[in-house]
Amino acid sequence: KFDELGVAARIKDKNNYYAFFYDGFAGGGRLIKKVNGIETQLAFYGDGHIAKIKLEVKGNQLIVYINGQEAGRVTDNDLTAGRAGMVSDYISYDGGEHASLDNWMMSRCEANS
Repeated sequence: KFDELGVAARIKDKNNYYAFFYDGFAGGGRLIKKVNGIETQLAFYGDGHIAKIKLEVKGNQLIVYINGQEAGRVTDNDLTAGRAGMVSDYISYDGGEHASLDNWMMSRCEANS
């Protein structure tokens, strides 16, 4: 759990959000929700190199895209509104913290998304 970068949606605060993390150690990505500080893994996608990730939220559907292809979707009703952003849970073993993201884009699709 210490080599993850990703995108988050419906962020209320640091204890309430959805996120899709690319996990460099696991070789895939995990979709999680954090509600009242308790993290639950909703799904794991991928078994190799991930170059592009996308998390789309429509109503109670969370749709994960990996490298431009839909990887899967989950239905969840816990978080209904909030902000979007980038997330990192990266700690290097040399004592420093390093993370890098590029080509970040966020767009609003619908008023109820």
